[in-house]
Amino acid sequence: MGVCGIVAEYNPLHDGHVRHMAETRRMLGAETELVVVMSGNFVQRGDFALLDKYARAEAAVRAGADLVLELPFPFSLGSADRFAFGAAAVLAGFGFVDSISFGCESGDVELLKDVAAAMETEDYREKRQTHLDAGRSFAEACSLAAESCVGPEGKAALRRPGDTLGVAYIAALGRMGASIRPVAVKREGAAHDSEAEGERYLSASLVRKKLLAGARATELPIPAAMADLWEQEERMGRAPVTMERAERAILGRLRLLERGDYAALPDMAQGLDNRLLRSVAANASLAAMAEAARTRRYSLARVRRSLLHACLGVCQEDFEGSPLFALALAFNRRGRALLRRAGGEGTLPLLTRPAAARDLGASAWNRLKRDIRADAFYALGRPDISKAAGDEGYKRVPAFVDE
Repeated sequence: MGVCGIVAEYNPLHDGHVRHMAETRRMLGAETELVVVMSGNFVQRGDFALLDKYARAEAAVRAGADLVLELPFPFSLGSADRFAFGAAAVLAGFGFVDSISFGCESGDVELLKDVAAAMETEDYREKRQTHLDAGRSFAEACSLAAESCVGPEGKAALRRPGDTLGVAYIAALGRMGASIRPVAVKREGAAHDSEAEGERYLSASLVRKKLLAGARATELPIPAAMADLWEQEERMGRAPVTMERAERAILGRLRLLERGDYAALPDMAQGLDNRLLRSVAANASLAAMAEAARTRRYSLARVRRSLLHACLGVCQEDFEGSPLFALALAFNRRGRALLRRAGGEGTLPLLTRPAAARDLGASAWNRLKRDIRADAFYALGRPDISKAAGDEGYKRVPAFVDE
């Protein structure tokens, strides 16, 4: 019986995600145990998750996962490479995870391995830099360099979001020397961020749009566990959570920052810090700020991530080195046994109580406190912010799903 890792956001969990878990077990064996490393309250596109991380994690366990751990903040708000590195470090930290399964457009794991290997070469890096110097965006420069090194299939892979993340997972695990086998599950249904209605599996983007428009969760193609938890959180005034609800708080925080604060943010290059500073001063909405700062070189997602980095106090050093711990959000009996096993065999501390980070030393405790503050800020995006107690994050415990 193997242990397979899955990296996800489940924002929200929908039927396509459940199919991915089922297909993973079909490919690897019905008894395969699934460990999910899931983004917490902030997601990679530079946004608030629509639903609290504990609720999303519980839905995932009810729908087929055995254990859900939080992808440590701020890796969930990192570029594809940093997002993948944080998740890979958590899975490698178990010491006994056999494989990583990801959904992607090509379903061709050998192609993705070839692209990942090419990206580690000096030839690739030189070609990428040539395209960057010519004014291409980072994503364009990567895909064109991959075309030179691997061929048109390499270029196509790095223009597809699922394939791009798959390459990033493979590359991250390779750099760590982790013997975790990649497993590619071909994506079915709507493309990433598609708003096509007629597909069997809708995109998470379209599901979010429908929920925000007032659709009943029970009428959408999402598992019953997710629909039940959505309606529960909605009744309690805790869903949907949106970044726009916290817009004035974000703008107030951003306008208190100085030029040097923006310069210290991660991935500031080619004047992006100055563009952010000007856009924050000149605009009164998040959408307008992001649009004013974006360029061909800087994608909208990158700008939105940078604005949240500035708001939440994320700096370059936060991405230097591996995660200090990972927090368990939900598990069943098998998942609880995996946590116990990791306690004996693993190298990364896995916490079931946030306050346990105090026992790991000052660095881990300070990081945990910063994460709790970020979660408290996230709670300002709830419909009812009276539910947003600033210290509630210290008291949360994982959901146990007793099957």
